[in-house]
Amino acid sequence: GEALRLAADWPADAVDTARLHGDLAEACMHLGRPDEALRHLTRSAELNLRRGDRFDAYCAYSNAATLSLDLGRVEDCIALLDSLLAEPDVAAGEPDDRLVAQLRLTRARALRAGEDLKAATTEFLALAAESAGWDDDPGSHAMIAAETAVLLAEADEFDRAREAADQALAAHARDPRHEALSNCLRELARLQARQQGSDGLAGALAFLADAGRVAEEAHSAGYEAHGRPLDSALAYEYGRVHAYADAYEDALAALEKALALIGEPGPDNGRAGEWAECVRFAAAMEGVYLERPAPALARLDAAVSRLTALGHTEETEPLTSLAARLRDEE
Repeated sequence: GEALRLAADWPADAVDTARLHGDLAEACMHLGRPDEALRHLTRSAELNLRRGDRFDAYCAYSNAATLSLDLGRVEDCIALLDSLLAEPDVAAGEPDDRLVAQLRLTRARALRAGEDLKAATTEFLALAAESAGWDDDPGSHAMIAAETAVLLAEADEFDRAREAADQALAAHARDPRHEALSNCLRELARLQARQQGSDGLAGALAFLADAGRVAEEAHSAGYEAHGRPLDSALAYEYGRVHAYADAYEDALAALEKALALIGEPGPDNGRAGEWAECVRFAAAMEGVYLERPAPALARLDAAVSRLTALGHTEETEPLTSLAARLRDEE
């Protein structure tokens, strides 16, 4: 901020103020001030465009569009991207074909967020087909094909989703994207089981088997996920998939495995929420669907006591709510 104030006293071409605005946007993001970051990104793009640096301008606008989408401003995001994609040089793919693809990918995600699933799916399919030819960047194709598979599954097109997932896995084998592929495959399994019940169980389990292989590869490679650990997330998803298929004993067994993988929470353990949710789900399987309220209540009461002692009071609320329901039904 001080650099920008000082730059105001210098000739316009003496200081790269576009870069300063970009740096300030990044600082604002780290400080949790995304609205300010968005303003500085937009200003950076405008300054780059004014001095004829169109590539950097489009990069800044791309970041601004992504941030707008993250802030839930779907219409603003689409409007910005539509204006960029209408620029003659962008339409001709002149700045950089990958940058243009990134703009289209963000727009497809915005269309999905705006629930225009047909248009989003059309664009994702086109991008997946184009990115299949990116021999120098199979990892990006893996990510795009994975997102395409999920969109197809949301539209109940599970055969085509399976094909897209296979494309993603083939690209992942060349340039691994462990966490993204695991997340995609678990989501595909969840969608198929939720939408098809027991009829979709075989397909859902096939997706989970693939996710299991990805998790094993990640473990062998020493990869650590940025979000939930892949092994416990997979065990939890086996529980959810079996629950959708009315296989409650299998669901409970999978959730018990997930709890063992997550491990007991500690006072500073960031996984207390994941552990509590898994306890709640297991208790629901046991107490509601398998009609064994006594062990379910014992499970819930022990978990509430442990979480309370550790100071995780917020995580106890869903557990106490389920316990009260089970006691009312006894």
